[in-house]
Amino acid sequence: MKVRLPNGLSIYAPNRIDARFLYHEIFVQNCYLRRGIELGEGATVFDVGANIGMFDVFLAQVVRDFTLYAFEPIPETFDLLRLNTNRFADKAKLFNMGLSDHAGEATFTRYPRASALATCSPGHIPKLRAARNDFVARRRPQQAGDIGRRVGEWPRSVLAKMLDFYFFSGEETVQCQLQTISHIINLHSVESIDLLKIDVENSEWEVLEGVSEADWGKIKQVVLEVHDIDGRLQRILKRLDQHGFEVVADQEEWSSGFGIFNVYARQRAAPVGSCRTQGGRRDAE
Repeated sequence: MKVRLPNGLSIYAPNRIDARFLYHEIFVQNCYLRRGIELGEGATVFDVGANIGMFDVFLAQVVRDFTLYAFEPIPETFDLLRLNTNRFADKAKLFNMGLSDHAGEATFTRYPRASALATCSPGHIPKLRAARNDFVARRRPQQAGDIGRRVGEWPRSVLAKMLDFYFFSGEETVQCQLQTISHIINLHSVESIDLLKIDVENSEWEVLEGVSEADWGKIKQVVLEVHDIDGRLQRILKRLDQHGFEVVADQEEWSSGFGIFNVYARQRAAPVGSCRTQGGRRDAE
């Protein structure tokens, strides 16, 4: 369905609630351009876990000249991504696949009314769905207006249960193709990535593992959502630091007390009289 956003833009989405939730995160909270993350004209952006393309529509509002590589494995969601990026199709390369640490195929779990939560590693979903639904219920009437004023006046626990049924009923599985970032870099002769954005619902470590040592120096900035399971956050922070990034981890309001973080990383400036080598290491000239 086509949804009109508060800023006047229209976007294709599974439903109005999903679209407004993504809009609030990306356009209102500016969740991807924080902590020094910047984009200039001529930027090359990899959007891994592009979903319906809300971030890509945001990108087109921030800069006029850009090259976008957008990856979305779920066919139904990919169709919405194509519709939403059609207005700047000449700047976008779309891939109906997921990215990982290997090429192949994986089974994804998808929720038709919660497109952003599709995952090939669904173990985190029970806790995530409870936190997400409670947050949406607490934000009424701003968010709940889409399902009716009277519904928005229900007790929070009742509304959260109703949202859980609405968003997560109709669970499906689908086989999707996987590839690695470095394969795409080499296939398309990508010389530099100004922003690598990763939001892949519990598979972020595997995506980073798909970057070869030779390609880390091409990546200037990284923003990714991290599910901190079994120490994953610290592993990712360490990996980025080893490759020459300054790193900051934040939590959104809805995920406070729940192990989801946004990580912002920028390549450190090379000191005068030095040069950057593969893997982000710096050696004096």
